[in-house]
Amino acid sequence: MKTMTMDRPISQATTHRRRAKRTVTVLAWVGLIAASIAGLRTKLTPSLNASKLRLAVVETGDIQATIQASGTVIPEQEIELTSPYESTLTRIMVKPGDVVQPGTMIAELDATPYRQQLAKLQEQMQLKKNEKQSKQLALDKEAGELAGQLELKQIESELQSAKLARYETLQESGLVSQDIFAEVQLATRKAEIDLRQVQLQVRNAEASRQTELHAIDLQIQLLQNDLNAQEDLLQQAQIRSDRPGMVTMVMESLGRAVTRGEKVASIANLDRYRIRVTLSDVYSSRLQLGQSSVVSIIDRDYKATLVQIHPTIENGIVSLILALDEPHAPELKPNLRVEAQLVTGSREHTLKVAKSPFITGPGPWDVFVVQAGKAEKRQVQVGLINHRFMEIEHGLEAGELIVLSDMSRYEHMQEITLK
Repeated sequence: MKTMTMDRPISQATTHRRRAKRTVTVLAWVGLIAASIAGLRTKLTPSLNASKLRLAVVETGDIQATIQASGTVIPEQEIELTSPYESTLTRIMVKPGDVVQPGTMIAELDATPYRQQLAKLQEQMQLKKNEKQSKQLALDKEAGELAGQLELKQIESELQSAKLARYETLQESGLVSQDIFAEVQLATRKAEIDLRQVQLQVRNAEASRQTELHAIDLQIQLLQNDLNAQEDLLQQAQIRSDRPGMVTMVMESLGRAVTRGEKVASIANLDRYRIRVTLSDVYSSRLQLGQSSVVSIIDRDYKATLVQIHPTIENGIVSLILALDEPHAPELKPNLRVEAQLVTGSREHTLKVAKSPFITGPGPWDVFVVQAGKAEKRQVQVGLINHRFMEIEHGLEAGELIVLSDMSRYEHMQEITLK
């Protein structure tokens, strides 16, 4: 037997209650979704403490593009001390870094052969002086004998002249024969000839004496020259500084053989300095002689000029020499490490701002600009750049504030709230 049922109509009150319940549920979900969106938005828009950020103001001014390089202070002038001859090194008196004065002995070479030669020359000199003395005694004796003969011949000639005068008187009186008078005349002429011969001998002997002594004197002078040269060689064995300065290099290894002209030591002048700079060869194309530079030494900048580019590149490094405008500045010391900026370009009255350590060269870069309590990302065009400033070609205006701190964590963000 079947049982039959009938659907009852739902009351209006029940319908209202159900609708109200659904509405509440929908509103609850809407609120939850809105809260979630708000929370997500808060997470997607982080905030930063502005006091912990490094900021910089864009300003108008001049800027120079530079290449940064490290350098060392070196003496402007360095003198090489070389070996005067082939020898061996017997003593080293100084070490690199020592300050020396004129006359300070740097090193000593073995001079035994030159010392032996000097002794031989001194012996020859003494023998030659003895020879001169003996020759002079012999010549003096000969000159004395000739002087005696001359004196006798002068007396004989005078006596004969007096005798001739008497016989002339007697002959005029007829008291002397013509033959006897002729004999007296001949004797007088002979006495005069004998006198002239002795006088000639005296003159010849004196000339010969002068010639022989001069020849010996010349030999002595030649020996003296050899002695002086040998003494100079001995003195040169002691290699000494000829000026005040600092030893920058000295040969090592006692007993080492050295050749003539080989460098034994180097002495640097401590009155004037220059800068030796090294940097990567990737910058070689941007270097040229006469280029302006700035050298930073103990918180002070010095102007300099690029005067030498070493032609050889070693291990990707090029060496340069900078001439300082003030090469005698008191802050300059040998081997002092410095930083140098080589100027590659410049602009006047342009926008510039302190350089961010995270911007490495010209081109488009994203920076965060601070305004109205927020940091907004903006693309700017960077132009000239140096170790302190960078040029802003466009994208910023004077007076705007940018963030220099590392913002790589927020590079995907367009805006950051500051607190």
